Amino acid sequence: KDRIGFVERQLEIGETEIRKKLNGNEILLCDRGILDTFIWYDMYYKLGMMDKSRYQQFLENLKRKYPYITELYILYTSPLTSMYRDYQNSLSLEPRSTMNEENVRKYNSSLIRMVPVFERNIDNIEFINTTDYAKMDASILIANDLTDKIESLYRRRRK
Repeated sequence: KDRIGFVERQLEIGETEIRKKLNGNEILLCDRGILDTFIWYDMYYKLGMMDKSRYQQFLENLKRKYPYITELYILYTSPLTSMYRDYQNSLSLEPRSTMNEENVRKYNSSLIRMVPVFERNIDNIEFINTTDYAKMDASILIANDLTDKIESLYRRRRK
């Protein structure tokens, strides 16, 4: 019932878990989570569900709290492909209240609007349009890229 509250709680849990996992680790991989919440914040702000001062506070949080994010892979697809995949993986074929074509389009627009904010704080951002990808293609592409980057990091440190 409280979408913004839900996203805030999701962010809080994500931050807590990441702080725990970062303790003593050099590499931490996250699938979605922290930055995703900022896309939802942007979408809710554009829909008039959040006031400007609260939205600005979230943007400031993004600048201050996440220096450990160095690589970001943004996977996106067309709204219709997203809907098709959602229905393919669902046990129910009933219409969704949140996952619908209009909301996916709004989410994609918020994603694009947030990119300049992400770019100021993240070393490397890669966009991957998964519309024509098979189920595991994006995962394999990202795993290969990260493996190469991790190998390079450790080779530099051993010198």
